[in-house]
Amino acid sequence: MVKKNLLCIIMAVLSVSLKAQQTNENRLSIDYSFSQHQHLVNLTDNGNVKYTNQNAICISYGRLTSDNLEAGVYCGILFAEYHVSDDPNTLTDRLVFSPGVSLSYHLLPKMNIPSEHIDITLDNIVGGTFAKGCKLEYGIGLGIHYYPFNHFGINASALFGNFTIARLGATSTSNFQLKTGLSWRW
Repeated sequence: MVKKNLLCIIMAVLSVSLKAQQTNENRLSIDYSFSQHQHLVNLTDNGNVKYTNQNAICISYGRLTSDNLEAGVYCGILFAEYHVSDDPNTLTDRLVFSPGVSLSYHLLPKMNIPSEHIDITLDNIVGGTFAKGCKLEYGIGLGIHYYPFNHFGINASALFGNFTIARLGATSTSNFQLKTGLSWRW
């Protein structure tokens, strides 16, 4: 399973063309994502449900397929807590991969707003997280990209949908994810 996940990451990175183009049709991003998850029901604090945060690193590649539509692939990498099999009181962290496909619609060109530095997108993702089996993930949201330089910039997006976490040997879900990171376009 780990070999398949590493293969997904390698394929995504190798699919990036090394020839720079002035049309900025390609985008490679490295993002840090944050989402808050509700702990399992048996993990309560004085009757109140506990919450935990899931942090991950996501590598994504997208290519502009028409004037406003960008299709791509991504792979998130996060740590999941699992019980050590011989000692239920001891936890260990393991890498968990979350690959998928993305579709982004660039809003500013359709609205005839010229901008070389700012890009606003409507983002959709569909993928899976390989934590205690494969769990479906999906989301829709809004992204903003700012390019102070021609090819390098920063981005942020907020997604609503279904996102998975693995804690204490079980899985939980969140309906919100916030991502921010660096972006390279060419």
